[in-house]
Amino acid sequence: MADTFSVSMLTSIWASNSEESKRMRKVAPAGVFSFKDRHSDELCYQTVSKDLEQILQETKDVLVTLVPEQYRTFTAEAKTHSLLGRPLYITTNANGDFLFTDAEFEVVVMANRHIPPKCIAIGKWDDPGICFVADSGNHAIRYIDGVQNIEGPKLVGTLAIHPVVANWKPERLAVLSTQTLAVTAGDSVFLKQLNEALLHGQMTTIVSTLSRPHGLCSNPVNTDAVLVADRNVVKEINITSKETTIIARGFQTAFDVSSAANKQIGITDVSSHKVTMLQWNDDLKEWAKTKVVGSGTAGPRDGKASNAELHEPTGITFDLNSAIICGIGGKSHGCIKLYSELAFATEFMAAIRNIYDTTGCLPKEQNKSRKTDPTVKSPFISGTHKLINSLSFLEGIMARRKAYLHKNGLDGTNGSMYSKTLEGFAQTIASIESHIRAMDDLEMDTTNVDLYAFVNESRKEHNFAKHKQSGQYRHPTMQQYSRTKGGDEEEVIKKTCRCPHSYHTNQFQAYQASHKSKLSSVTVIKELKRIKDDLQPEQVNLTQTEREKVKDGQSSEYAN
Repeated sequence: MADTFSVSMLTSIWASNSEESKRMRKVAPAGVFSFKDRHSDELCYQTVSKDLEQILQETKDVLVTLVPEQYRTFTAEAKTHSLLGRPLYITTNANGDFLFTDAEFEVVVMANRHIPPKCIAIGKWDDPGICFVADSGNHAIRYIDGVQNIEGPKLVGTLAIHPVVANWKPERLAVLSTQTLAVTAGDSVFLKQLNEALLHGQMTTIVSTLSRPHGLCSNPVNTDAVLVADRNVVKEINITSKETTIIARGFQTAFDVSSAANKQIGITDVSSHKVTMLQWNDDLKEWAKTKVVGSGTAGPRDGKASNAELHEPTGITFDLNSAIICGIGGKSHGCIKLYSELAFATEFMAAIRNIYDTTGCLPKEQNKSRKTDPTVKSPFISGTHKLINSLSFLEGIMARRKAYLHKNGLDGTNGSMYSKTLEGFAQTIASIESHIRAMDDLEMDTTNVDLYAFVNESRKEHNFAKHKQSGQYRHPTMQQYSRTKGGDEEEVIKKTCRCPHSYHTNQFQAYQASHKSKLSSVTVIKELKRIKDDLQPEQVNLTQTEREKVKDGQSSEYAN
């Protein structure tokens, strides 16, 4: 899970001024992105449609605003409670939360990755993992204890440095190891070795011949070197030999540099309003340009990465392979943006859509005009295997996300799946697998059996549906709403279910969640086989003379 996916990414493309936006408007209405009821599964279904997935595959990557919320082009109401001043440098913790410095308000801000992010100020000194901050105004390196998560008290202190440098103004720092910091200040790069308590440090000078260094980071392909943004170039400085080499040129004002999990590096260019991504080419032994984020026009517009706008981008950091970028914003307030590729998003959408298809979920009546493809009906055995693979994919994501964030995954408002919903699908698969074993034992032919015969994930809930939304179904776990059945499925239900038809409509007063049946799978399959045999009478092969007589009789009927 090296990339990120949230519904806000789809929204930024939909609201942008691009060819992808025009195509997206034809397959997804505005309500899909403006209506934020997490239970509206019909709207959720349209965000994972095949047409939308194709558009995302061609878009490839996206740039979307995280903070403040009013900078999003799709937000109807501006909010001023999260206005930023001049965000400069940024970093992340192990939970995926990000911390950034605000030069105008002279504060350090911490934000989580919820949609929208929750922000707290932690730069109020002496207010109750460790984050190190270059505090130029106080000529010191400050540390903030308690930033392992956004909850709990935060303690701010000053790191004691020896020897003391007069009028020292640290600009940017990078953590090279648990006890080693690299800091830029003036025309120099310094190295600080900390004690085990991380309260005292011994400072040495690596180089002092740079032009105007700003951001720096460790070199992802050489652990004994750091990369430094120095005016219009990026330089590599070997810590041991102190040798300096230029690895990238052509920037107007290179401000910050950071490395991703895939060993890619990102460089912000304040003057050109762009971020350049470089990847190490092992064959040519050089850094090659792979992507330029931003159109070069100063502004806040989100959308496809090459067409979106940045305004004086400053700090950059990576959460795995997704970049989080600070922007000063010119005369306006600054903002924090997220850049991510969409390969993971399309894979995620395909897995959810596969579950929808195999469990019989269909668009509602008023949206059938948008549906161009025929209903997908999966054969029993192969459909079950697809369902198992998709469920395993989503369960793996949930497990890795919990392990990475050390907490429960976010809810469905940002595009993720409820853990309870996955549990419900897992129960369904366990039942289907028991049916498969029973079919094998009874040697039943499943060639003409599709998965719809056994999967009925939804029950209709009384009085839930709003105006023009009659027929809303709900998942048995009571945590997620499912799509209505199609007309042919409704007819089958009416003919085969022994309970009254009102149970499946909004007229049924007492909603009851489904429960586990006491019947064994073998009993169920035996009954299914008996009904199937009754519905398939013995075929009689007619002779040529008999077929001609039948044909003559049909012709006489048509003539009459």
